[in-house]
Amino acid sequence: MVKNTEPIGQKAKNLIILTEKFPSLVPRFEVIEIGNFFTNWKDINNALIKLALGFLKEKLSDEQYQIELSRLFTRLEINLQFINQLSVKLRHLGFQKVSYRTSALQEDLQSSSFAGQYVTFLDRDIKFETIKKCSIACTKSMYLQRVLEYIKTRGYEDFNQSGSIIIQKMFYGKKSGVLFTENGFNQIDFAYTDSWKNTTVEGNLTNNFTVSKNIKNISEELPNDLPKTILEVIDAAIILERQEGKPLDIEWAVTDEKAALLQFRPVTTSKVDYSIEWDNTNIAESYPGITLPLTYTFIRRLYSKVYPKFLQLLGRTAVEFSDKADIFNNLLGYMHGRVYYNINNWYKLVALLPGYKYNKDFFESMLMPAKKSQVQIIKKKTTLKAKLSLGIATTR
Repeated sequence: MVKNTEPIGQKAKNLIILTEKFPSLVPRFEVIEIGNFFTNWKDINNALIKLALGFLKEKLSDEQYQIELSRLFTRLEINLQFINQLSVKLRHLGFQKVSYRTSALQEDLQSSSFAGQYVTFLDRDIKFETIKKCSIACTKSMYLQRVLEYIKTRGYEDFNQSGSIIIQKMFYGKKSGVLFTENGFNQIDFAYTDSWKNTTVEGNLTNNFTVSKNIKNISEELPNDLPKTILEVIDAAIILERQEGKPLDIEWAVTDEKAALLQFRPVTTSKVDYSIEWDNTNIAESYPGITLPLTYTFIRRLYSKVYPKFLQLLGRTAVEFSDKADIFNNLLGYMHGRVYYNINNWYKLVALLPGYKYNKDFFESMLMPAKKSQVQIIKKKTTLKAKLSLGIATTR
């Protein structure tokens, strides 16, 4: 494995950080500088950088760039001896099926992720020809036109490209996906597939869920079909975010017995920008016209105290919502002298009510009057189970 000080790209550096922090969760890998694969890499790379700068400055047409790019890659001289030795080394290390990932200098940066711009190969062997083909394809992907177009959209004027290739043992997860350590509500967002083929990185979302980072027993928030090993991923994500000091995008996979962290990058698209819905349909009846600030302060505090007590009267214990103070303290809003309900937090409050699981539509109709007419129709068809669930829950 190369040292972290070498120009290996941030993806490789992040993988090294993962290994140092969570050695049991990272499948073994090797990071190889691109220059090792080609005997004349320095000269070719200088020419590639010059070519890319010409394209970025619009001195070359698309067609001219493609022709010259192909010509330069035909001049690459493969380091046959190195690739042969690498194949033998990987076999001795116990590698069989592996992934080949491009780790470019201009990737996984705080300002721009370059996510999806460079190629990755999964479930490949470590034969000489495979290493040769994958190393050429990974290298060429750093200079593809789509990468340069991405750079243009970010307003970059400079281009200094190189990096490494990560060869990592395949981890065949029962489930695999990505998570974002912050969604703006102190929650972790998950997206995953029921396969080791992580199609979520291409935007193919098949399953998703969220978990609160403050809840004491996170397992209670997990979907029933998830292996318990997902808790290892959650614990690692919280620790890693705290260490890095910023929201992260983490790729992971799990079986029933083992979890794996495959890579991470900073979240460059802010996930803390979210909308809050306000509504005064009902509360305007109690506070019509202009409400003075002192009155608003009083009723806001009153709401924050009354509803926790109300939930306890319905059978909930204080421990069950001990981490929900932010909800109770922000049930109301005050704008231009008028009082509004914070609908986002009211939905969270209603979800804490006993029987919510079986009577969701009825409870939510209290918040959104437009739903009332639909609920009236449903109400006529209320099942005995729904009636009993509410009755049992309120007499605990």
